[in-house]
Amino acid sequence: AEREIERIHERYAPLDQRVDELLANIRGACEKRPEESFNRANERQVEEFIARLAAEFPGVAVERQRLSTWALRTTRFNYIFTVPGESDDRIVLVAHYDTWRGPGADDNTTGEEIVKQYLLADLRAAAPPRLTHAYFLAGSEECGLVGLLSQLLLAIALQAATFALIQENWWYLLGALFAAPLASYRFGVSGSREYVRSLKENDLRKIRAVVSVDSVGEGRLYIPRGTMGADFLHVLIPFGDYDSLNDLLEEGAHLHGIKYNNFLAGGTTDHVSFLEVNNGLWQRLGDLARRALARIAGRAYTPPLRIPASALVAMVPGKASPVVFGGKIHTARDIPDRVYPGPLRET
Repeated sequence: AEREIERIHERYAPLDQRVDELLANIRGACEKRPEESFNRANERQVEEFIARLAAEFPGVAVERQRLSTWALRTTRFNYIFTVPGESDDRIVLVAHYDTWRGPGADDNTTGEEIVKQYLLADLRAAAPPRLTHAYFLAGSEECGLVGLLSQLLLAIALQAATFALIQENWWYLLGALFAAPLASYRFGVSGSREYVRSLKENDLRKIRAVVSVDSVGEGRLYIPRGTMGADFLHVLIPFGDYDSLNDLLEEGAHLHGIKYNNFLAGGTTDHVSFLEVNNGLWQRLGDLARRALARIAGRAYTPPLRIPASALVAMVPGKASPVVFGGKIHTARDIPDRVYPGPLRET
């Protein structure tokens, strides 16, 4: 096992050197021009990174996807970088590059710079990877400032639905039905969700695993077992884990002596968009019915396509709360000085 770990790490620079580079890159990425918002600066810096890649690696495959008006929250584009491997089957490493209400050094410049670092290592490698590697910088993961408005719309929808039931008034019911879809506009991961929905089933079948890296600059590492969804139903009925993928990530943590937790209360990140494939509530019920019918008829049952996806997140108590002492996510306190080498090294 130790020889295998050494072989894997041979293609990368020494770990401490990589962490130092990450810290320097995070500091630079949080700078913006006076006339820019942080998210326009984020977009500009990704475009500058693409220009750098084109100069150093002519022909590198880059897909730039413009988000629709409905999907747009903060940043306007998804960026997908593909490194062809010996197989068309692929691994996807994803991080959102947008932020909300602050510089976003931890959330999520940490994940963005880690994705870039692995991409550069792949492009500089002497041989192609065994599987195709896709590096995905996702736009509009954050809710943006529509969050409060959509919560008000949700409250109006719930109140209208209550009045419709009590007073048997169809106008209230129509109002509730109109407001409820608008309330869903508050949820994040809209950029990666739009990308996943643009993929054909054959492309989805090629995805062997997805790992999202989000806010890994402070705290204990989490490898989630079970994920809250980015819609109302999946907050109440979370997605389960994929044992084989989570087992593999946990084995890597054990081999490197990394302590981690599994159950993270609240929050979503971009692997959710991949978990959503064939995993809605009605799709789950339909799958149960097909499974039962196949058993009754004595036929072989073919499960629907599901994509193994997990995440790496680092948290300390209060980190994700702007109202708790020490909280920094989604505040102006999410600065490079509060990004630490320990969790970066573990991630």
